Amino acid sequence: MSKSSIKPLLDKIEKPIAIYLKGQGFVKKGRTFNRETEKGIIQVVNLQSGSYPIGDYVIPGIRESYYGKFTVNLGIGIDEVWRAGYPKNPIGPVWHEYHCTIRTRLGILLYSNDHWWNLDKALIIFFQDRDKGIHLLQKYYDQRHWNNPSHKEYVYELTESIGVKLNKSKS
Repeated sequence: MSKSSIKPLLDKIEKPIAIYLKGQGFVKKGRTFNRETEKGIIQVVNLQSGSYPIGDYVIPGIRESYYGKFTVNLGIGIDEVWRAGYPKNPIGPVWHEYHCTIRTRLGILLYSNDHWWNLDKALIIFFQDRDKGIHLLQKYYDQRHWNNPSHKEYVYELTESIGVKLNKSKS
């Protein structure tokens, strides 16, 4: 996958996510989304793409290459905690995941381990071949290893927001 092909792929994946999150009250800056749920409590969602490889070597388990993949960083920022710890470093208009007191990745919540999705095999398939994309979304929804049952309902609602009606009876 060439360096120039990464951005458009992630842009296509980001677009329906941005539409959905905007509808939930999130504001977007770059690939980071913020929503203040109550005074001083900020929810953060960030799409991170794997960096361009430096050198030719990969050492499995030590130095992986995530180029051509992306992950989703999640966080809860607590303004009062940040100000207590870093009084001379106020956060600007955008909270990033690394500012957050509580941090994780979507893969941890879904699969109990860090997960990076391939850019060329994610929702991009839905936009290139709708039938194949719907089939893959249904297959994902039908999985039996859900660590978080509320995520399954979230997936159902998310697919509805992009115009896909999944079959709940298969699960």
